[in-house]
Amino acid sequence: MSSPVFLGSFLVYSALGQGKTLEASIDSFKENWFTMVKGGWSCWPLAHMINFAFVPVQWRVLYVNFVQLGFGTFLSMMGNSGGGGVVTPIDSLYQKVTGKDDAFGNVESVALAIGGSW
Repeated sequence: MSSPVFLGSFLVYSALGQGKTLEASIDSFKENWFTMVKGGWSCWPLAHMINFAFVPVQWRVLYVNFVQLGFGTFLSMMGNSGGGGVVTPIDSLYQKVTGKDDAFGNVESVALAIGGSW
């Protein structure tokens, strides 16, 4: 629930920390936010299903920390270089369902993907 808010604040904060203006930070947010959210949607549901189904209780925190290390690396790369051209697993699924070569990221594609999956 808090991931979209966290990712947005991460993008703006990291852009401001790099010395960009507030306007440039907001532009970075608009350009990269949805790609980062899709990355989270691709990572965390599967990671938690594996965690609760297969990882012993005493190792669950360590497992999630390793997953977070990988996701944090993804966030860092997105925050520093931008998300242009990044194809997430959600994008790949959208391309398979619709047969289109574009990314999952606008209202029409969201509606088409949901309709196609039913």
